[in-house]
Amino acid sequence: MVECFHNGYRGFGLDANPLAVFIARAKLAAFRVDPTDLRKAIGVTVRSICRTAPPPSDCSARAQYLKSWFPQRIYEAIERLRRVALRLDPALGGIVLALGSNLLRDYSLQEPADLRIRRRMSPLPALPFAQAFQKAALAFVSQMERLKSVFTESCAQGNVIVGNSADLSQTSFGRPQLFEAAVCSPPYATALPYIDTQRLSIVWLDLADPTELRRLETTLTGNRELSGRDRGAWDERLRDNADRLPRDVAVFCQMLHDALGSHDGFRRVAVPGLLYKYFVDMRATFRAIKGVLKPGAAFALVVGHNRTTLGGRRFEIPTPELLAKIGLAGSFRSAESTALQTYQRYGLHCRNAVGAEALLVLRQ
Repeated sequence: MVECFHNGYRGFGLDANPLAVFIARAKLAAFRVDPTDLRKAIGVTVRSICRTAPPPSDCSARAQYLKSWFPQRIYEAIERLRRVALRLDPALGGIVLALGSNLLRDYSLQEPADLRIRRRMSPLPALPFAQAFQKAALAFVSQMERLKSVFTESCAQGNVIVGNSADLSQTSFGRPQLFEAAVCSPPYATALPYIDTQRLSIVWLDLADPTELRRLETTLTGNRELSGRDRGAWDERLRDNADRLPRDVAVFCQMLHDALGSHDGFRRVAVPGLLYKYFVDMRATFRAIKGVLKPGAAFALVVGHNRTTLGGRRFEIPTPELLAKIGLAGSFRSAESTALQTYQRYGLHCRNAVGAEALLVLRQ
């Protein structure tokens, strides 16, 4: 969406993760606001955070959840930030909230270096939250000023909505339309636990109730949060290829299932069935996207190889090649794959980073 804006294209985006949509909208809003107005909004917000008056009493499930994951002084600071942001112009307020959200893990009682939900062992940052927010927010304004000096004002239009690509239709964005191209970077099978990782921001921004987080995780393509009954059902479907995936894809999943060993834990035992479900879900996505493309249009995916260890053996999962087979079996007329050089990742996700990616282009 940002690149569409840079180039004057009319772009539309969707994601099943409401936080991804919130951030995309904030990034697009940043191109349209005056940096001077944003600096003023940041100043108002910082002064509000520094006030000592406690926030109004709140007994909601949202408040109770946040209080269990933030020290009281931090909880009061982030709630003051949110209240003042909601009173700002919506474009400015969305940017302020996105910037504040980006600091939540570091100032929470959750271990920030852990992808899963575990209580903090490391010390909280020494820099007060208000100062950390001010520093990050002003750095963002400076970046936007430099960017605006390079990119002229764009008249591009577009919209970003919450939704799953498998449910995409010609009317998803308000009126019937077909697209010149589609671009995505899909999740992997047994992907990172995005909702777990981002749950504090999702709840703080009031994008979902705390009780909805698990259900929300299950809506994401490639998720690994299935009940025991559902896992068993997908294992059965895998054995018989009940969903009629292309033969090579089904055989690969069945090979992984046969490789399971007695010492594999419950997460590894679930991998073959989850991988099979992933390819079934991706086929549904391919079909939906094909239905909104103009004749001859391209559908481009950036996707990498991933890996797993089953029965003590390491298996490389050639995701781009397997997705290409699904695309060609689903009436796309051609599939072209180009190897991409991956960039070095740091921080929270570096141990889970893929070593190779490909640009897969399917054409009508």
